[in-house]
Amino acid sequence: MRYATLRPASPSPELVAHQPTDWPTIAPATQTAPATHSAAHTATPPLVTRPPTETPFEIPASPEPTPMATTTASPTALPTTDPEPVWVYWDEIKIDTYAYEEARYTDPNGAGHPYPLLNWDRVGPPRPRTYRTLVMRNEYLELTFLPDLGGRLYQCRYLPTGQTLLYNNRTIKPTRWGPPDQGWWLAVGGIEFALPVEEHGYLTAEPWTPDVIRGDDGSAAVIMRIEEQSRQIAAEVEIGLRPGEAGFEINSTLRNLSDESRPLQYWINAMLSPGGHGVEPTWRFYYPTSDVIVHSRGDESLPDAFERMPWPIYDGRDLSRYDTWHSRLGFFAPDLDAPYTAVYDEVARIGMVRTFPPVIARGAKLFAFGQDVDTDAYTDDDSRYVEMWGGLTATFWDDFTLAPQAAVGWQENWYVIADCQGISYANEKAAAYAFREGDELSLAVCAPAARQWEIEIAQDEHDLIRRSLTLRPDVPFHERIALAPGSETLPIAIRIIDETGRIVISFTA
Repeated sequence: MRYATLRPASPSPELVAHQPTDWPTIAPATQTAPATHSAAHTATPPLVTRPPTETPFEIPASPEPTPMATTTASPTALPTTDPEPVWVYWDEIKIDTYAYEEARYTDPNGAGHPYPLLNWDRVGPPRPRTYRTLVMRNEYLELTFLPDLGGRLYQCRYLPTGQTLLYNNRTIKPTRWGPPDQGWWLAVGGIEFALPVEEHGYLTAEPWTPDVIRGDDGSAAVIMRIEEQSRQIAAEVEIGLRPGEAGFEINSTLRNLSDESRPLQYWINAMLSPGGHGVEPTWRFYYPTSDVIVHSRGDESLPDAFERMPWPIYDGRDLSRYDTWHSRLGFFAPDLDAPYTAVYDEVARIGMVRTFPPVIARGAKLFAFGQDVDTDAYTDDDSRYVEMWGGLTATFWDDFTLAPQAAVGWQENWYVIADCQGISYANEKAAAYAFREGDELSLAVCAPAARQWEIEIAQDEHDLIRRSLTLRPDVPFHERIALAPGSETLPIAIRIIDETGRIVISFTA
C-alpha cells in the first residue's frame, strides 16, 4: 500500500516546532492547518510530535546491545487494544566528522557534472559536529534520518531489545571510492539512496528536503526529496512506518523533468551491522539463487569481475557464512528464485529482510570486507559492515532509460527478524526457517506485525501439523516436529494460510 494515500492529520495536543536558528530546542507550538503536498517544501517540516521523555542522543563509545530474550512459543492471543500512533519528532546527534566541506570544489566542464569534487590536501582532521535528525518511532522500531547527509535512514533500532540494525561510522570520513567522475564518497552508514550513476551516486552527501505525512490509522511517513541536476531527475523517497509493526516501507519515485530521455541508475544501499557495531563471524547471507555475477573481489581464489560464480557453495566454501570471507567480495544476483534478500546474525539472533517487486527492481547486490582487511580507508575504529543493495537495473553495468516527462518507481519492504534462527523463505508478510536434523524438523516463523494464521505441515501426503499460529514481531513461532523413521529423504511441505484462506508462505524443506 502506497503511503501517497496518506493525508496529514490534525496536530495532536503534544506538538513541537523545529527552530531553524537553534534546532536542538524543542518548544510547544500552536496548532496550524495541515499542509498540503502541493505547497512549497522547506528544509524543515513545521510541526511534528515526539514522546515527552525523549532526549537528544550521541553515538555511544562502545555499544552493548541487550541480548535477545528467549522465546519458545507463540503468544496465545493477539493484542486486544490498538497500538499507539507513530511518533515523529526532531532531535540532534553529535558525530565526529572529518573537515571535508572546506575541501570541496566544483569543475562542471572537467567532471561532466555540477557536484563537488574533493581536494584531498585540504581535508582537515575530525571534529565533533552536531547534525539534526528526524525520528519516527512506534513500539517496535525507532528510525532516525539525517536529511542533510543524503536524506539517509541513518539508524533502525529494534526497541524490544535495544539492538541496532544499521552500521553507523563513529567518525564520518571521506573515502576515495564513489563514482569515478567524482572521486570520493562519504562513509556515514545507514541506508543511502544512490542516484543517478553507479557506486553510490552523486547525492549521498547532499542535503535532501524532508517532509512528514500522517495516516488516519496512526501511521506516518518521512518523505525525502531532491532534484538531481546532471539529468534533471526529481527523486522522492518515502519511508513509511505503521503502528505495531517491526518493518517499514520504502517507496521510491523518479521523474524525468526534461524533454529528453535520460539514462540513469538508482540504487538503495543498506549498510548493515545487525545486533551491534561491526560484523561478526556468525553472520549469514540469504540470497536465494544458485549463481551470482562477481562485481569485484580481493580474494584471488574466487572468480574475477564479470564472471559467474556458484552460490552459496564455491570450491567447498559456504560463502553464505561470513566467517569464510577473505579480503573483499561484491556480487550481483540478477536471477533470484524469490524476491527477497536478508542478513542474519546467529548469535545476536537478529537480522534484516528486504522484499521487492523484481519486475521493476531488478538489481540485488551484496558487498562486504573480510576480517583481514585494513579499514583505515573509511573508518578510524577498525569496524566493518555489509552492504545489501537493491536497484532499478540488474548490475552497475546497465542503465535504465527514463523517457521525457516519465516516471518510474516501486515499493519495497524491510523488516526485522528476531530469534528466527535463519531464513528458508521470506516475503513481505513473513519469514520462515526450516532445518532438518535426522528424524526431527526445527521450524521458526517471524512476522513484522501481529498475525493470526493457520499452519499446515505435511510429509508424503500425511499431516504432521495443522493448527492455528499466532505471531507478534517480538514473539516468533518455534516448533520441533518428530519425523517418521526412514523419512529423511522425503520432502516436507510447509504452508501458512491467512484468515481469508490465502496462502502467505508455501515452500518445501
